[in-house]
Amino acid sequence: MRRIIPKTKQAVMINSQPKTNVKKNALNRVLMQGLKDGLATEHTLITILPGYARVSVSAELTSTFDLYATQLEEHIDKLRLAFKSLGERPAQGSTIIRKIIIEVIASREEVLSIDMKLIRVARCIINFQIMEYSTLEKIARLNDSTYVSSLLSFIVKQEIERQKVLGRLEAEFQNRMQNDKAGQTVG
Repeated sequence: MRRIIPKTKQAVMINSQPKTNVKKNALNRVLMQGLKDGLATEHTLITILPGYARVSVSAELTSTFDLYATQLEEHIDKLRLAFKSLGERPAQGSTIIRKIIIEVIASREEVLSIDMKLIRVARCIINFQIMEYSTLEKIARLNDSTYVSSLLSFIVKQEIERQKVLGRLEAEFQNRMQNDKAGQTVG
């Protein structure tokens, strides 16, 4: 006759540890790759934004891009802190930002002012960054990396604020373009 031995808490804990470690290691790999890609994106944007600021016609848009560049430096510092807190050296991954820029500019059939093109490209990039950093923030939380999670949460909040500013500017430019068209048809 076979005797059934009930599982003890200790036995259950021992059996679940390898699964937990595997899950934690997988989350850590995803988090590290995301942080590397984020760092690459921020570095790419820092090289691009001064050109955007130079070619934009609107003074407000120029100052928005200048602020954006300043905040990107802060994001790079926060990402470096995240690497440090995880015991890793900062390293850059790959970025798809240049591809996003090319696709957005090429997909517009209508003739847009340079400022509208710049705003739309920037908004697409920011949407991408919000999704990327929000996902990484959740992964950091699941990985019990609360400090990294708070750093990423800070970046997400700045990206959301920037998105609001650019959304307002885009609406203003659209209204201005519509009013210009309406004035041309009347006159």
